[in-house]
Amino acid sequence: MFIMTFLLKQIYFLSIQILIVFSAEKITFSQDKKEKIPSLDKNVSLQVPNQGKKEAKDLTETETIRAEIKPFKINLTLKGFIEDIDAQTLAIKTNYWSDLRVVQSPKQGRMVKKDEILVQLDQEKIRQQIHNLSHELRLLEIDFQILEVELKLAESLVPLEMEAIELNEKYVQEDFKRFKNQDLPFQKRSLQMNLKRVQDYLLYSQEELNQLEKMYQEDDLTEETEEIILQRAKNQVDYAKFSVESAQKNFEDFNTIQAPRSQKAMQDSFNREKLLFSAQRKTTPAEVKLIKLKLVKMEQGKKILLKNKRDLEQDLKNMTLKSPVDGKVYWGTFERGKWSGTLPLKNKLQEGGNLKAYEEILTVCPSKRFKAIVEIPEKDLYLVQKSLIGKLIFSSLPEEKINAKIESVSESPHSPNKYHAILAFTLPKGFNNPVPGTACSFTFVAYEKKSAITLPAKFVFKDDYDPEILYVYVLNKSGKSRKKRVDVGKQAGDTLEILRGITMRDKVLKEKPKY
Repeated sequence: MFIMTFLLKQIYFLSIQILIVFSAEKITFSQDKKEKIPSLDKNVSLQVPNQGKKEAKDLTETETIRAEIKPFKINLTLKGFIEDIDAQTLAIKTNYWSDLRVVQSPKQGRMVKKDEILVQLDQEKIRQQIHNLSHELRLLEIDFQILEVELKLAESLVPLEMEAIELNEKYVQEDFKRFKNQDLPFQKRSLQMNLKRVQDYLLYSQEELNQLEKMYQEDDLTEETEEIILQRAKNQVDYAKFSVESAQKNFEDFNTIQAPRSQKAMQDSFNREKLLFSAQRKTTPAEVKLIKLKLVKMEQGKKILLKNKRDLEQDLKNMTLKSPVDGKVYWGTFERGKWSGTLPLKNKLQEGGNLKAYEEILTVCPSKRFKAIVEIPEKDLYLVQKSLIGKLIFSSLPEEKINAKIESVSESPHSPNKYHAILAFTLPKGFNNPVPGTACSFTFVAYEKKSAITLPAKFVFKDDYDPEILYVYVLNKSGKSRKKRVDVGKQAGDTLEILRGITMRDKVLKEKPKY
């Protein structure tokens, strides 16, 4: 333990000596090389002034640039197409007929005259349909006339039928009353009298038989004739007994079965007749109303058929597509001057192809007046204004420049982030008319300032926290860098227009300081 303590003390003492020797050597070196040490302020520590001078030395050596005052101009080139102002887009405008099969199609690029037929369609089916409608109309007209006669007859018969209903009802009531008060009692009495008649006949026959038997019993011998007479009398008694039995049964059946059933049947028949007469009183006038409604419906059907026929006749007329003007035929359409080409209609305009109603299929271009339509990217929209003048170049004649002026600018985009402008121009004398759909470019000065403070855009930096804030680094008089905010205007290529923030005297650093 003692040895360890001793060694530690020796090591500590030795370290102090080494530190003293090193400090002495450093002071001696500074005195020998005094011209290499910058002059220091007495009140400032040694280390801080050395760092400040080193920074100033680095900034002085950094490359700088000064803002320039020079003409500032933005040239903008917009791409587009040439459009025929008087171009006529054509379609088969049928409202009801959809079977539009091509029989003969026009040749692309052919010159045509006004009213010349461009497309021929199959018209056989629509003509047959018109013929069928005409036939239906004739049949309907005949049915209408027949129904009118039936209506007049029905109206004339209504009073007679109503009178007949009243009379028949009266007869039914009288018949029912007669049956109840006369026929039924009479039938009962008739059966009763018939029963009495056969009963009396039985008595008479029985009495006659008794008398014969008494008379023949007195004789000892009965002759053969007498036996026959007695047998006949006995048979008549038997017949009379059966007649009485039969009449008795009929009378009882009538009272218990036939009379109640007949009375019930007659009562039901009378009630049905009453209901029938009541219904006839309503249905007879209703039948007249029904005929009138049928006539109204038939009249409406006639109007519908007539309208359908006229519509198809108009469609038939519209199926004959004629040229509205003299000019050249193009398959397809032009959208803001750009031609759709023939490919979208290749299968439709060929023989046997099927078209759709109101589908724009052809364009006839007189090629006398033209305009250019150029596309404007949304980012450049603020630079494009009405009445700006520039140079128009056709892709077919890139060496020729034509004066053009912006006639209008679209207020809304025609596709995402895309607007368009219409240009007016006049072709020089002797200049061949362009083909509709020719690609073109329009170059014009979108912004110009004769004296503008400019600076390369790459030396202007965005704030890390707010990209809307722009700034540059400039050197002050002491050679130190300083961050300075600037306001910029427009940008032309790699050059920015500086509105506020720096002057021509400011030295602008070309890159951010590295500290």
